[in-house]
Amino acid sequence: MNDGSCLENDCNGLCGGDAVLDDCEVCGGDNTACLDCAGVVNGTSILDDCGVCGGDGSSCAEVPGCTEELACNYNVEATVNDGSCLENDCNGLCGGDAVLDDCEVCGGDNTACLDCAGVVNGTSILDDCGVCGGDGSSCAEVPGCTEELACNYNPAATISDDSCQEAVLVFIPTDIEDFGPAVIACEAPQGYILADQDCVNAVILNDEYCLTDFWDEICQDAYDCCLGGVVGCTDETASNYDPTATCDDDSCEYDGCNLVCPNDLNLECGSDVSISATGTPFYQGDCFFGGLEEWPYNDLISGDACLTIIERTCSWV
Repeated sequence: MNDGSCLENDCNGLCGGDAVLDDCEVCGGDNTACLDCAGVVNGTSILDDCGVCGGDGSSCAEVPGCTEELACNYNVEATVNDGSCLENDCNGLCGGDAVLDDCEVCGGDNTACLDCAGVVNGTSILDDCGVCGGDGSSCAEVPGCTEELACNYNPAATISDDSCQEAVLVFIPTDIEDFGPAVIACEAPQGYILADQDCVNAVILNDEYCLTDFWDEICQDAYDCCLGGVVGCTDETASNYDPTATCDDDSCEYDGCNLVCPNDLNLECGSDVSISATGTPFYQGDCFFGGLEEWPYNDLISGDACLTIIERTCSWV
């Protein structure tokens, strides 16, 4: 009597075993043994000559192009490298020609990394004194006179120590025909000599022309008189002419009126005398009078004129 305990051998021949054939007829298989190229169990797709699953062999015809995967113009469909592969330049332009200069600047001209000496990637720098490659010692404080017009100007001084000496000496030309006015300087210019300071200052104080325009004979005569001349009236036509005088002191007097040259004409009120009002300029000695309207005393050039005494009661000073 069958008690239901009967067993069969599995595909591996094991009595009562559980191994079975898969779809690929493989005992205990996983259906992978009969996959086609498309992954279908017992499928019919195969690789063609170009290695294409289910293809017809036409896809592997030669396709020229860039086959280098790192090139910026890589062609995934190219089968033959035609030498056209390119790289990005430093600006990221495929096939561009921009390159890094020595300063690592894309498309640069090597000026971005010049040192103060003009050397690319050089190491020279400006010191605290602004000197390229210096050690900072050139601008150390040097006290002295920094005023260029001073007598003791020090071009090496970097800070003024208030020691500047102003030019105060007066020099006069050695030849009044060839040189200009008296000058105030630190030392004698060429063609000048140091003057007696008391006398020369007296001359230029009385007549600025000697300092601003020209040191002429009048300036020189006044200076010589100060040094040792005899003062007095030197006009031979004056009533008080002094033949021993070498320097005229404007004290000359003339018959008919009392003249004090060059800036005063003294006529007392009530004297019944006056200067002619004809307007005709005249000279008496070194005194020039241009009539009652003008009194230009600075012109000492002689001219033809006359002094006329008329009756009048007035005073000019």
